[in-house]
Amino acid sequence: MDDEVVEKVITLLYMFWEARNALVFDSKELQLPRVIERMEALHSLPKPVVVVRSAREEHATWRRPTPGWIKVNFDASVRHSVAGFGLIARDEEGEVLASATLAPVMRQPAGLTEALCLQWAMRITIDLGFRAVCFETNSLQLFQWWRRRSRGSSYLDLVIFDCRSLSVSFDSMDVSFIRRSGNSVADFLARGAFSFLV
Repeated sequence: MDDEVVEKVITLLYMFWEARNALVFDSKELQLPRVIERMEALHSLPKPVVVVRSAREEHATWRRPTPGWIKVNFDASVRHSVAGFGLIARDEEGEVLASATLAPVMRQPAGLTEALCLQWAMRITIDLGFRAVCFETNSLQLFQWWRRRSRGSSYLDLVIFDCRSLSVSFDSMDVSFIRRSGNSVADFLARGAFSFLV
């Protein structure tokens, strides 16, 4: 089978598993057309573009975190008037510890949407009890804003300030930048969040 068929089969199996859990734990009736619709909705989303970059540019593939740290990749995706968030947390072996999506979130300017996504990712990570965390984003604007450490009075400033307040909940915490091609899983989860609106 070609890659697209394999992707659809795997996604369909996941949708059946999700529907099964809804039946067992929430007593929701299994609706086959709904399962198929959600699978098709995920595959109608635009595929991420893989960009080939020179070795001199900042790394464009996901890298394992420092031993003892958890790396949390997060991303926001905007469609029409709402945004979807996605995150994935992995350890030094590359093992997935957690993943999450959130939609809908009212659409905001791009930089603010990414900052709200960081805030959401930090709160989830705190709830999970991770102590040493590197948050990784493909938003250069957010990364630069975080590094600047200035304090203003805009809503974006307040969100970043709240993120800095949340950072004291960790033993160690950092925010790093990665090219979009290295953040593809978080991007996929953020875009996949819209399937819950079908």
